Amino acid sequence: METTLEKTLETFLHRIECATALDELQHLTEDLRDFYHIDHVVYHWVSSDGGQYGFGTYDAAWAQHYGDKDYLRVDPVIAGCFSTFQPVDWKKLDWSSKASRAFRKDAISFGIGTQGFSV
Repeated sequence: METTLEKTLETFLHRIECATALDELQHLTEDLRDFYHIDHVVYHWVSSDGGQYGFGTYDAAWAQHYGDKDYLRVDPVIAGCFSTFQPVDWKKLDWSSKASRAFRKDAISFGIGTQGFSV
C-alpha cells in the first residue's frame, strides 16, 4: 500500500518530468521544501553538453557569493554527488581539505546548515 509520502514524492517527480519552463522548477523546489518543512531544497543538474542548471531556496546573496567564489570547484557535496548514484549524506563527505573547511565556514556565515542530504 502506497503511503502519503510516497504518493507526494511520486507526484513531485511527475511534475518535474512535465515541466515545460525552467521557472516551474523553482516553484517545485519551494513546494518540496514546504512539504518536508526543511530549510532548503536545491535542484541541480548537468546536461549532456556540460550546461548546468540550478534552482533552489538558498538566499540569493549566498547563490551569488557561491558563484563569485567559484565554489562549485571545491564544494564537497558536488564532488560527492559526482562520485556516486546513491544519495549523499553530507556528514559522510570529506571536509578535511583547507578549501573545504573555508567553504563550509563561509556557508555557515550565510546561514547554510552543516547537515544535508543530496540525491
